Amino acid sequence: MNRGRIYDFIQKGSVSLLLFGTVGGTVMLGQSYFAHRKRRLAALAEHQKNLQDEKFAEDEFNQLDLK
Repeated sequence: MNRGRIYDFIQKGSVSLLLFGTVGGTVMLGQSYFAHRKRRLAALAEHQKNLQDEKFAEDEFNQLDLK
């Protein structure tokens, strides 16, 4: 192999690694974003449920207070 072919091989390999790393990084970023979004939506749903439970308990207390 002459020097030109070696450099060409190295350049093609590095470009392939760069593209593979970019695509892989994008996929990993997307997965982490959607996992984070899923956790936030679950936390929001639980928070809203807790608020409804507190409101129900407060309404029950007010009903007892009126009697």
